[in-house]
Amino acid sequence: MSGAAIYLSLIGILNLVLAFYIFQLMVSIATKREDDYLLKRTTTTFRFYMVLMFLFTFLESFSINMTTSIMSGFILFSALIGLVMNILFLVLLSKFSKLPDDGNDPTDSNEPADKSANS
Repeated sequence: MSGAAIYLSLIGILNLVLAFYIFQLMVSIATKREDDYLLKRTTTTFRFYMVLMFLFTFLESFSINMTTSIMSGFILFSALIGLVMNILFLVLLSKFSKLPDDGNDPTDSNEPADKSANS
């Protein structure tokens, strides 16, 4: 294996670990907010994302034994599915970023932050 192949495999595994912890954070936020729809959508996306991305990462190690035509099809298929799954992950992450705050932010009050500015 070349250095580039090892590097790409490690980046793929680190991406999977990072996505796992981000999903765990999103699940805890949805649970804390008691939003059943968001929790269900997050857990469903989490399961599909982790299973597919882990499967592609695992099968990547066997691609050295594939013929050129099979490997080309595998690379195309896994790249397209990976792209779709990453887009779904980003869309879900965008939904979480648009959630309203808990009200703990002091800048959300109706009063000006600096009372001397009104004088």
